[in-house]
Order: sequence, then C-alpha cells, then structure tokens
Amino acid sequence: MPSWSDGESSQDSLLSDFDYGHGLSPRKPIPKTTLDAEFTGYDDCDLRCNHDMPMYKFVCFEGENTGRRFLACGCKKKELEKKNMELHKQVGNALEYVSEITSHDLELEVAKREKAEQEVISLREEKKRLKHELTKRRKTDDECSTLKEEKKRLEYYVAELLKQSHAQKDKMKKIVEICGE
Repeated sequence: MPSWSDGESSQDSLLSDFDYGHGLSPRKPIPKTTLDAEFTGYDDCDLRCNHDMPMYKFVCFEGENTGRRFLACGCKKKELEKKNMELHKQVGNALEYVSEITSHDLELEVAKREKAEQEVISLREEKKRLKHELTKRRKTDDECSTLKEEKKRLEYYVAELLKQSHAQKDKMKKIVEICGE
C-alpha cells in the first residue's frame, strides 16, 4: 500500500528530496553566496570546518534563503589543494620515518641474529673441545688409576721382598750363632 494519496505521485513524497544511491541527506545544494564583510556576528570565532580551516561569514543571494547570513567553509580549491599537498608531504615524511626506523630495526635484528648464530657456533666448538678434553682426562685418569694399582702391587712386592730379606738375615744370624758356638 503506497504512503501517498491517489492524487499524489511518488515524486511528490517527502522522500523525493533524497539522492537515490548517492547519499541520505535531503538537503539541496548550497545556493550561490557571497562573502559578507559587514556581518559582525561571531567575531573572533574559533570554529573550524571539516578541512580544519577557519570558518567564513557568508550571505546567500539566491533561492529561498536569500539574505540569510551563515558560517561556512571558505576554503577555495587552491587552498584545499595546498592543504592536501601539505598533508601528503606530512604523511610521506611520516612513512619515510617509519620506513627508516623499520629498516634500522630490521638491520639491528639481522645483526643480533647473526651475532647469536656466531655465538652458537662458537659455543658448539667449545663444547666439542671440552668433550675432547674430558675424554683425554678420563683416559689419563684411567691410566693414573692403573699406574696407582701397579704402584701398590709393586710396593706389596717390595714389602714381601723386604720381609723375605729380613727372614733370610734372621736365618743367617741363627746360622752364624750356631756355627759360632
């Protein structure tokens, strides 16, 4: 069921002012205006437009609003292009700075990684050297323990020989005593 009466068409409805597919604002384009030098309202106004530029005072001279005064963006295309170029330069400079920092950080990370890899390699070589030294020491310890055992055995033999020597001397003394009597 349509929302208009039989005498109206869809073009006469309240929604006919909307731009179909282009936006949701029913406002008509801003009429031709001129800068109003005599307009004294909002002196020293700190209001800014969407472009972050100061607002200008205008007077409408066509359409329904003829004679009305209002604040609007006074940016001219050249001013907007200049502001846009400044913003592009600032963004470009920021991107260059970020790129430099990123590349510098990347270089530092690469340098740290290479240094860490060198340390890992040197530690592996040190580990191999220490293992080799440890096996040498174990062999030396085994040889030392073998030599200690052999020394003990030789001391035992020397002690046995000394006992036998003393026993022989005692026997010789007894024989000398027997013969000397």
